[in-house]
Amino acid sequence: MPLLFQLIFHFLIKGFFLWPFYYSKKWKPLWVGFTSSMMLVPLMVILYHETDLSFWYVYMGLIVLDVLLYCFLLKSKWWKAIPISLILNTIAIIFFFVCNG
Repeated sequence: MPLLFQLIFHFLIKGFFLWPFYYSKKWKPLWVGFTSSMMLVPLMVILYHETDLSFWYVYMGLIVLDVLLYCFLLKSKWWKAIPISLILNTIAIIFFFVCNG
């Protein structure tokens, strides 16, 4: 699947599924989802296709990075950011594997 479609679908997963959890922040969760997608999807594609790195490390790195983004950019508590990050990254990784075979 082309990188542009992966960026769009990753943004839809991260931005729009994140929005109900942080509805009081108005449009900020969508921007966090957009920036997260723009940073992480190209890195995921490169790591998946060009290296022999175990994707479990990438998955754990995504979770840690998203928790940090949610805590700092959305002023979230860590106990709220961790389950949201686990759920959204699991959906995003499943989508990524389905699209990349």
